[in-house]
This record gives sequence, structure tokens and C-alpha cells, in this order.
Amino acid sequence: MSKLNSVNTDVLKRPRVLGAIGAVIVLIVAFYFAWWTPETNKLASVNAQKQQQVTEIASLHAQLAQLIAEAGFVTKYQTFLTFFGSQVPVQPEQGQLVYQLGKLSNSDHVDITSVTANTTSPAVAPSTLSTIPVSLTVTGAHANVDKFLSDLYSLPRLITIQSINPTPTAAPNPAYDVLNRDNVPFTMTISGTAYFAGTVTPAPAG
Repeated sequence: MSKLNSVNTDVLKRPRVLGAIGAVIVLIVAFYFAWWTPETNKLASVNAQKQQQVTEIASLHAQLAQLIAEAGFVTKYQTFLTFFGSQVPVQPEQGQLVYQLGKLSNSDHVDITSVTANTTSPAVAPSTLSTIPVSLTVTGAHANVDKFLSDLYSLPRLITIQSINPTPTAAPNPAYDVLNRDNVPFTMTISGTAYFAGTVTPAPAG
């Protein structure tokens, strides 16, 4: 046994064998630094990129869910949004507003004796609308004046009413049937507000 160990040791001590062993060790070290370490770094970089992609995908999923929710909101309120867009113009369009009031008065058989809608007020906050104060006086049969007041809310233009001042007028003759309430002559002063989405341009300085 000792003879065998001696032979093996002698073989290992030969310069050629030692050189081969050293070459193998050098190759192993070179392999580690030349391929293994860069590949390990590359793998770490790829893993980091994959993790970033996972984060981005999660963010996109969240954005998609939000867009789906917003699309559902738009679909749910589409009728209101269409109504709002058609009844609230960008510009004041006061002439068109007065024309619509006159057309409504003809339809309801009342007379507009005065109308004021020539001033504008800017929006008081970014989330509100600019306004046009509207004041008008109408006369006609009681039933017709009431119908005109009700029909103001069906105009192609959005108007809200702040106050009304109804005043029965004198009977045209002594034989007038005052018990027929619908035909009693009537005068009503109406104060309201029309809206537009644009901004108010300040008047030039004098």
C-alpha cells in the first residue's frame, strides 16, 4: 500500500502533471471571471428588467381598470352629458336666448313686455359655469302664463328660475267672468339665470 502511495505521489510531483493541474486551475479561474461572473451579472440584470416589466404591467392593469370604470360612468350618464352639452353653449349667445324666449311666448300665447339678458358674470370657480342674469315680464291669460313658466325648463337653453312675481290684472270689463281662473288676465315677472361654459372677456378699459 505504501508503495502505491509513493508511486501516486511521485506521479503528482512530475512537472508535466503539475503543469496540467495548474492549467486546469487557471482554466477554471478564467472560466469563472470570463463567463460565469458576466453571465451571473447579466442574469441579475434580466431579473431586474423582468421585475420592472411586472410592475409596469400591474400599473397598466390598474390604468385599464380605471378607464373601464370611467367608460362605464360615461355610458351611464351619456344622456345627461348630451343634454348638458346641447343646453350649455360655450359662448353667451344672448341673442339666441332672447329669440328662444320669444318663440316660446308665441307658442304659449303670452306677450313678453320686457326682457333683459345683456350682462354676463364670470364663473366663480373653475368647476362652475359663467352666467347670464335674465329678467322678463310676461302678460296673458292665467293658464297661459303658468304654462310659459313651466315651459321655460324645456327650452333648448338651460335656465334656472330664482324668483317669480305674479300679479293678476284688472278685469277688462264688469261682465268678465272672474270665476274662470284660467282666463283671468295675469302678469308675471320672472328672474332667472342662463348658463354658458366659456369665459367672460373683460370690457376694454376706457
